[in-house]
Amino acid sequence: MDDYDASTYGERIAEVYDEQHGYLDDSGVELLAGLARGGRALELGVGTGRLALPLAARGLEVHGIDASPAMIERLRAKPGGAGVEVTVGDFADVSAEGEFSLVYVVFNTFFVLLTQGEQVRCFGNVAEHLTPDGVFLVEAFVPDLSLYDHGHMLRTFNIRADSLSLHVAALDPVAQTATGQQIFITERGVRLYPVKLRYAWPSELDLMARLAGLRLRERWGGWRREPFTARSEKHVSVYERATEKRPPPGVRKRGQKRMSEQNEPGVGAQAPDFTLKGGEGRDWRLSEQRGRVVVLLFYPGDETPVCTRQMCSVRDRWEDYRATGAEVVGVSKDSPESHRAFAEHHSLPLRLLSDPEGRVAALYGAKSWLPGRTARAVVVIDAEGRVRHNKAQPLSLFRPKDDEVLAAVRAAQGADGAGA
Repeated sequence: MDDYDASTYGERIAEVYDEQHGYLDDSGVELLAGLARGGRALELGVGTGRLALPLAARGLEVHGIDASPAMIERLRAKPGGAGVEVTVGDFADVSAEGEFSLVYVVFNTFFVLLTQGEQVRCFGNVAEHLTPDGVFLVEAFVPDLSLYDHGHMLRTFNIRADSLSLHVAALDPVAQTATGQQIFITERGVRLYPVKLRYAWPSELDLMARLAGLRLRERWGGWRREPFTARSEKHVSVYERATEKRPPPGVRKRGQKRMSEQNEPGVGAQAPDFTLKGGEGRDWRLSEQRGRVVVLLFYPGDETPVCTRQMCSVRDRWEDYRATGAEVVGVSKDSPESHRAFAEHHSLPLRLLSDPEGRVAALYGAKSWLPGRTARAVVVIDAEGRVRHNKAQPLSLFRPKDDEVLAAVRAAQGADGAGA
């Protein structure tokens, strides 16, 4: 299925989706409404609104993301459909504004993200959009490879007097993908609906959550909170923010610094001086900024999805940054030419510095767990040249919040008495 993309399934099956998958247990709505606690809710892969609409009818503010315009059109045609704000796009990007008390993805929809990287990215972006006490719910099947005979499966569903549904699939156990067709046979003829999934076991999802700063709070075997056991065919898992973000086992021991952190300046230490070229080709030297607060925004690369959103967010809040009087610069390994094109493409007002060998990033501990990458990090240096804030994300899954950066700037100004 070389031509299969995120919208293929929805675009092909939208016309019969509710007919084939219309049954909905009210216990799912009850559980989701309870988790939302009256706050904003976001459904990833909202489809025809089977859950979003009942939740909205209960008075919740419900948003949705879906890649299929045909599915969204079906949602809109239903009573109350106009009240659900829907964004068309890849739900791995979680391209919705604001924070949510509940983000949820159900009916195995999380598995339409076809690589582990996309799934990890989705967890990271969800974490970025959760309120401090918000939760992320995932409902999905538990992979059962015994259903496949020599890598192939044929199952029957919905056997009726005038119709029959078949599911045929081929397994790739290395990529953890299943590629198949849902075949609907009726008196009117045969219809084929292609589907492709990248399955993951619950333990793998738990690790993705941990990488995003989340942890498993509850796991049930169904919407009625049935116990999850070795015999469970599906799971309903609820993730919340971890009280303490820890790296995966084996990366480093708790309290032990990474090699890149051995000599990085701690809070209160003098910031190491450096000189880098900006996008305009001129040298920029840290020590020449003495007398005002400096913000170093280390990021992995120009024109990458999360980095672009980060820099555009800084652009959109630029008046707030300017009001502090701080010098705000971005730093990545990209060339000055790349920086210039990146800044022009997105009308970025801040100076972008080129650190081609990652020397300055390593100097400040902004080193990724991924080889050769710069971590996303925020370093705030006060007017006397001392580090007042240094926070790095070794996996760089989500962007820093502007309000937190601005708060660190104001705190640095208060520490040294430097005003705007």
